[in-house]
This record gives sequence, C-alpha cells and structure tokens, in this order.
Amino acid sequence: MDTIFQKITEWLKEMLVSGIMESLSGMFDSVNQQVSDVAAQVGTSPVNFSPGVFAMIRNVSESVIIPTISRRNLKKMKRKTPTTGICNAAAAGKGIRI
Repeated sequence: MDTIFQKITEWLKEMLVSGIMESLSGMFDSVNQQVSDVAAQVGTSPVNFSPGVFAMIRNVSESVIIPTISRRNLKKMKRKTPTTGICNAAAAGKGIRI
C-alpha cells in the first residue's frame, strides 16, 4: 500500500514540477521579449521615434530660443571698445562688427 502512495506522490510531484517549470519558462520568454522591445525603442533616434514632435521642438528651438539668446548677446556686443569702435566680441577675436 505504501508503494502505491509513493508512486502517486512521485507522479504528482513530477506533474507539479513540470507545470511550474513550463510556466516559469513562458514567463521568462515574455520578459525577454519585452526587454528586447524596450531596448529597440531606447536605441531609436529622436527623429525616427516621433518625427512630428521632433520637428516641432526643432522649429521652436530655431525660431524662439536661438533668437532670444542672440538678442541678449547683441546687447552685450553693442558695448564698444573706446579706441577701435569694434564691439567687445570682435575685440576678443570673434570678428563681429556692429
């Protein structure tokens, strides 16, 4: 009678272990697939990831941010050196005359 219970116990143990292993294997496959998808998205350049958003940000950068910085620099450059009439940036070797 003990041998019958041992055989049933072994059979149940084998079924549980194989079911758990198959379930874990499927879970790891799913995690690996998701990691590879994320890696592909992270490796995408901004232009290819979302071209519309990238173009909008680039346009704002070129039309708003750079001109604002240029106006600030222009105010600084308008201060001329007393002897040459060349702005400070030009006197520093930048070659800009106002």
